[in-house]
Amino acid sequence: MKSKYNTGVPIDINELSDEERKQAFHEWAEGSKALENLLIEGYKKGFLSFACCSGDTGKPYISYKLDNDYSKKMAMSVAQELVKSDLDCEVQFEHDFDFCETEEEYKKVREYLLKTFPDEISEEKYSPTRTIRRLHVRPTVENAEEVYGFMAKSIKEASLDNIELPKTKEEVPKKIYKSREIQNSREDASDSKFLSDLKSKTNNEEEITKNDIKEKENPAIEQPNIQAPDTQDIEM
Repeated sequence: MKSKYNTGVPIDINELSDEERKQAFHEWAEGSKALENLLIEGYKKGFLSFACCSGDTGKPYISYKLDNDYSKKMAMSVAQELVKSDLDCEVQFEHDFDFCETEEEYKKVREYLLKTFPDEISEEKYSPTRTIRRLHVRPTVENAEEVYGFMAKSIKEASLDNIELPKTKEEVPKKIYKSREIQNSREDASDSKFLSDLKSKTNNEEEITKNDIKEKENPAIEQPNIQAPDTQDIEM
């Protein structure tokens, strides 16, 4: 059956009838009951996704545009719950905090852009203060249903009275896949050992050579000691 709504073309969900909206959520969920329920709960609470995938392509995700304080607080609430949970997923915000280091600098750049490119850049695109703009949540293929179910429950039960919007990059919730955490941990341990070795050499007044740096940049890969099998053991 040909999809009526899952076409990649933006649709104003508020212009659809209840029956049409129900069908749209069903098509966008691509067979995922949990994702379908998440879209429904989001609609009920006025927190609409602009893109999602059940994981049929191998990359499940759901994304939200945050264009007012309500959507930003809801995104913060959901993100904080995901970060605290044991669920293996990636939580990532797009924000302005990397754009400028200080609020004053941001305001100057914003004012310049609005004056210089009035037709291309709107007041809405660059808010008066640095802020979060989009939320992306990426589960694994294996736990997508669990993550989407958890998010639906978080949205349904969300209380935003005590939710504060971030004022610095450090206050923006973030989570990476557990496999990436392990990789980062290994890299951090490697960096720590490298710095410790250099410090030891410095304390002992030993010469730090270019090879020390080169080994850090291009560490030697130990090759396993593999012996060729005896030709007598190979069946012909």
